Amino acid sequence: MKKILTIVALLFLGMVGVAQLRVYTAEYEICFRDDVTGLYSDCRYDTNFISGFVFNELKTSFEHSTYNNNLTSTYYIDSTINEVEQDVYYTASDQGNKYLFIFNYKEEEVVYIYPIDGSYSIATRIKIVN
Repeated sequence: MKKILTIVALLFLGMVGVAQLRVYTAEYEICFRDDVTGLYSDCRYDTNFISGFVFNELKTSFEHSTYNNNLTSTYYIDSTINEVEQDVYYTASDQGNKYLFIFNYKEEEVVYIYPIDGSYSIATRIKIVN
């Protein structure tokens, strides 16, 4: 019931305001890369995770809010690669850290990698795009 109410609230919030790209996600998997094998392992899952990405009108930055712990960070887009059903953003956070974000609309997931060299990755499921 709690998840349904949260999704309804996110839908309502997505309808209010100017025409901006908004992507809402749920659940995540965070994995750390093994330096020897180059593979991601030691993964943790959180099925209660809920977050939202809200791009500014010019798509030069976006805010990422995690609703479980009320944290919001701003990411400034350095460069973008737009492909069919996928957008890739090279970004710098408001703390100066470099991230790679992959919005894969076909697979319904957002993957973000930090640092750019890929020490760890987070994958989360896309629930709503508007």
